[in-house]
Amino acid sequence: MTTPFQNHRLQVRVGTSIDKLKKIVVNDDANPFELNSDAFKGRGVVRVRNFTGVNKAAASSSPYFDIYPDKFSIQLQGRFLVDTNADQIIFGNFFDAPLRLPPGTSIATKFAKWFDPAIELDLYADKPTAYSPLVVTMNSIDVKKLSDNLPSWPSPNGERIQEDAHLLKVTNGDRRKMLSTKSERQDIKISSDMVFSMDFYNPYLDFDKCAIQIPGFEISVLKYWDGQPLRYVAKMRDNSAIFFIIEFLLVEAQESDNNEKDEAENEDESLDNDID
Repeated sequence: MTTPFQNHRLQVRVGTSIDKLKKIVVNDDANPFELNSDAFKGRGVVRVRNFTGVNKAAASSSPYFDIYPDKFSIQLQGRFLVDTNADQIIFGNFFDAPLRLPPGTSIATKFAKWFDPAIELDLYADKPTAYSPLVVTMNSIDVKKLSDNLPSWPSPNGERIQEDAHLLKVTNGDRRKMLSTKSERQDIKISSDMVFSMDFYNPYLDFDKCAIQIPGFEISVLKYWDGQPLRYVAKMRDNSAIFFIIEFLLVEAQESDNNEKDEAENEDESLDNDID
């Protein structure tokens, strides 16, 4: 049964596991949130155009949107504290229960496969998924080898990450095409001395309208929403480690704006959820 809110508001939480998700201040370019665990050490910001959601401290916009047409942006910088290869680290959406999919989903799916040649989709499963190798799906990546701490935060005024993927054996700029082949990704070693600065963004997912907007087509998703959060998860393909989670959830307008109180009423439910 769907439970659309007449006055829904967007809440954003982040963390390195389901049971450690905390609300963040959206559009806070100069003050990235921290992400620290045995598997990942880093930080990030989440930007949402026309943000009117939970958290009184959040700005309604970012200088980022004065330049770029995107509807949202997830920007991250950090180290994967594992020794693996580029095929094993995946990033995408993982749901806890079946989805009620609106008409037009097949068109959106075809568009997603065109946009991301390595995407793996199973939207009709009991626990639907839509993910891709992180080195393919990120819109821009800069990778450097640094032995000590993280470098300075690269976007205090809403700047985008400038692409530099030569450490991923990409030389001609077409990273997504070059790394869309599994064997190519398996040949790229990922180690803890590599610092990844990453941007994930698009102009298609509109949180303000609760709609997916692709060229010539708009899908309104609110009336099909069943209360599940939209989670972007970076993890190992074999589930041996979760690196970070960015969660977008619609809550009732009466939801507290106090950023110091972290979903106490929903914590037990969150602890029962698995990201398989």
